Amino acid sequence: MKMPLMALRVTLLVLLSLTVNDSPAQEQIHDGYWWTGLDQQILKVVKLKDTDVKVLSDWIKYEYLAGTLDALRQLTEAEEQIGRLVSDDQMIAFARTHEPDLKVKTDQYFKGLDAFYADYRNLQLLVSQGMDVVSMEVNGKSREEIEWMTRFYRADSLTRLQMNREKYNLK
Repeated sequence: MKMPLMALRVTLLVLLSLTVNDSPAQEQIHDGYWWTGLDQQILKVVKLKDTDVKVLSDWIKYEYLAGTLDALRQLTEAEEQIGRLVSDDQMIAFARTHEPDLKVKTDQYFKGLDAFYADYRNLQLLVSQGMDVVSMEVNGKSREEIEWMTRFYRADSLTRLQMNREKYNLK
């Protein structure tokens, strides 16, 4: 029996929501651990063949990236429109700083993030930070600039980790 496309999408989205949080109190963080561990999270919810898990995992990653890029496009358009309404050249210039990122294709982000998170030191970095680094690589930034940004994000993640420890009274 063939499942209608809409029913399939709803089923997959329900599976995604189940893989997002292990407990209601846990805040979901989309970082390298999430990116590289999605297969295992899916297996906690459903028993599938390895190839099916990989397809589902890749689909969820693509949907996440597509949604993030769509939101970025909308934000850029809104910032530009607001800048025009208030005649603020700085806001328009700021909005246009997002434009190079929008030229990077979802496939490039997908493959770039896989390579980025292959380095264990990047696993604690957010997917949005990994996307920044990938867009720098695709747009031809120098190795020094990319390394500097990666080190900056690693330092930022340590600060975030410390803040979460304090927030949740962890040692």
